[in-house]
Amino acid sequence: MQFTEREVQLADRLAARDAAGAGSLVADDFELRASNQPGRPIARAEWLAQSMHSTGAESRITQMAVHDMGDSAVVSFMQGPDTGASLFVVDVWRRDGSDWKLAVRYAAPIAGNVPIPGVPAAEPALPKKY
Repeated sequence: MQFTEREVQLADRLAARDAAGAGSLVADDFELRASNQPGRPIARAEWLAQSMHSTGAESRITQMAVHDMGDSAVVSFMQGPDTGASLFVVDVWRRDGSDWKLAVRYAAPIAGNVPIPGVPAAEPALPKKY
């Protein structure tokens, strides 16, 4: 239940474009790993900034599973609009004193080319000179 509340809080704060509120739930060394750009970790500041420009649409969290590992917890779930889940998310939460902070997020679209909140548009690949 604790992580359901944290995930809903985070989603609500991102949807409300509350950077300070969302940031209070995220570790200083947070990074996002997105399936559409797996070799490009997105650091906390960039993720928060990009998230403030996302659609802000409300979404539901369903099918949550939590693996408690002591000072960390792995939380996986589906997230998307009421019409159906569009993302599969795996969050790693780390204990920070008596609180929990989101340390790492892995996100992948379920189908199609669904944008992942907090991920900037892909930069064009530069031709390599050999």
